[in-house]
Amino acid sequence: MAIFTIKDLAKAKYKQVFIDKIRAKEPMLLENTKAFEVLECPESVLSALEAAKTNQELTDIVKSGGSLKFLFKTKKGKRIKLTDISKENVKGSSARVGDANTTKYQELCSLYIIEMVIKNKVVEKTKLVEIYNDLVNQPTWQESFLAQEEIFKKMKTDLKIGRHTIFNRDGGFMDFITQRIKTFGFSQKDAWNPADVWLIKNSTVIQDLKEAKSIQELNDIMKKMFFEDRLIGISLKKTKKKAFYELVNLSNEKPKEYKLLKLNIAFDMVGNKFSNDELNYDQYYDGKSVINVQIRMYPKSTLSNVQVSYKLKGASAEFGKVPSRFRNDLFKTFTGLNFPQGKSMPRNLEEFSKNRTLYEKMFKKIQANKNFNTNVRDVNEFFKNFETIFSEQSETYIQTELCTKLQGFHIAYGFSLLSENELTDLLTQWAYLSQKKGNIFGPFVKVY
Repeated sequence: MAIFTIKDLAKAKYKQVFIDKIRAKEPMLLENTKAFEVLECPESVLSALEAAKTNQELTDIVKSGGSLKFLFKTKKGKRIKLTDISKENVKGSSARVGDANTTKYQELCSLYIIEMVIKNKVVEKTKLVEIYNDLVNQPTWQESFLAQEEIFKKMKTDLKIGRHTIFNRDGGFMDFITQRIKTFGFSQKDAWNPADVWLIKNSTVIQDLKEAKSIQELNDIMKKMFFEDRLIGISLKKTKKKAFYELVNLSNEKPKEYKLLKLNIAFDMVGNKFSNDELNYDQYYDGKSVINVQIRMYPKSTLSNVQVSYKLKGASAEFGKVPSRFRNDLFKTFTGLNFPQGKSMPRNLEEFSKNRTLYEKMFKKIQANKNFNTNVRDVNEFFKNFETIFSEQSETYIQTELCTKLQGFHIAYGFSLLSENELTDLLTQWAYLSQKKGNIFGPFVKVY
């Protein structure tokens, strides 16, 4: 039998091919029936599989209580497990063996495409395959690169760019700016500017940037260089069939408000676990777009802290995570509470029960907000479910689930203390921070 297993899913050369084929609705061969079926799977599950970096994380997604979950279903509604699917669907993959992360090759393809667009040359598909060997098995990336080519052409016309002679992702300018930003207190370049590739007119750019005495001066020089067509940083996201671009930190535009639509902190159970372990909410902005925010632990570890990740609904990639330092400071400023830490959460039923009076107060405050959904009837069901799960916490997954859920519980309580305007202000600032928007962040063009 050539069934598809978790061990296979852990191989980078198989995983992305498998996920891309599911997303592209390509018929998949089922092992038992030998029939081809188009399989459906929630995007949240596919994104989680894509983000998982360890065998344990993959196992947590694929299994429940030691058994395989029915993650997929056919168009007729038949439920399908991972091992119902044939390994033949991915065995033709020619991804580079041992490559745990193909992002480099994807970004180099994008850099090649924009270089050809700037130079008015033809984008050769064989060159793309030469850069990214597995592209022939990646229909969604083929689609994305076609969309990128079109949006790069539009950018060239709209922004009147095209004087660049250096196209950089690794070494050179990237190494320079990565080290330069550390002198201004940023430990990581991406915490200041998420640009993946750079378009550079000539080497004088580096000399001018060395003159900056502060982060604000550096940002101002880079803005000036952008409008002089000397330096452009581009943040790349996987796109759909149609791509878009946005200028970030290149104007003095007043921040738009991100209003809360619905918050979910579900305390109901499926089997011996919560229906999910995260806190999530949707925000509405710009009169047309919905942002989904996930507050969850990644990577999963018993006492890890949750992260706050923003993503445009329907997009292929997330906006980004809110930097922890700014996130924590703003949460404290608005709510008066410390942002919860994994190591401070109760580890067993005895520790949980000591806080019963406080937790009852917190739960009732959360449930009183009409925009907050708890998925349980009352405080009694809330405590009953926690007590049940704490009694089952022999599994590492359940321990991490409890730690994640309790951190989300504390955050939701902090939100419940705020007026509607205060909450909008906090979540708007978080949204901008996740996208690296604001005076302290560097200028770049986001392609998505």
